[in-house]
Amino acid sequence: MAKLKAEGRRLGRPPKWSSEVKQQLIQLVERGLTLKDACARVGVNYGTAIRYLSHDPDYLKAKYTARLGRLISMQELNKTSLTTETLKTNNLEDLN
Repeated sequence: MAKLKAEGRRLGRPPKWSSEVKQQLIQLVERGLTLKDACARVGVNYGTAIRYLSHDPDYLKAKYTARLGRLISMQELNKTSLTTETLKTNNLEDLN
């Protein structure tokens, strides 16, 4: 074993984490999936992803971009529902 370590060979199970896995997770989070859902799709443990991504600037940017997108769409939905409610109220008042 000392000989293998001296040669720079890794021992044990090969890691699942790679730059490709990181990019897949970031892209899924950008699309609006939660990190747990993205981990399930990619096949990586959630704890492993948190360990690697919690301080990664690309992940944090994707996370907050997705969150901002959800907030903006919720605001637009609220504006639409308020407008619809106003139209319904105005129509009812016109009938009376």
